Amino acid sequence: MVPPPLRKRCCAHLTSNSDRKCDGWYQALLEEKTRIEKAIDDVRQSLTIDAKEIEGKLGKHAADIFLAQEAILLDSSVVEELKRILEAELINAEQVVRTVFRLLARRFSEMNNEVFRERGDDIDDLSRRLLLSLRESSSPAFFPVHRRQL
Repeated sequence: MVPPPLRKRCCAHLTSNSDRKCDGWYQALLEEKTRIEKAIDDVRQSLTIDAKEIEGKLGKHAADIFLAQEAILLDSSVVEELKRILEAELINAEQVVRTVFRLLARRFSEMNNEVFRERGDDIDDLSRRLLLSLRESSSPAFFPVHRRQL
């Protein structure tokens, strides 16, 4: 059963608000949420491995780049924004990642501090890593476009 707040958002487009149709949309939403969570976990593990490898070869300072990326990836505001965009826009996980990380990169690039502006490269790298992980996961959910939305 679809929780009432999501029912209003994800089922409003339906001409008949049948539970079966709405449950299908909700199931697609849950699948995309799971794909995003798995991609975040995959990328986090990859960043940890990369940090350890680079630390052994180039030292702790060089490895800190990967730890900083991991901190950005796991930041609660980033995770919440991914969830919010998914639920509000009803788009697949890849589109959610592109949307959120473009906004995040723009925020960093507009900062006055040069160190923060340089974090834009980290944001782009995280987005790329997440998209690669999503490509390797199950296929994206299909949220059909209805004539009313065109």
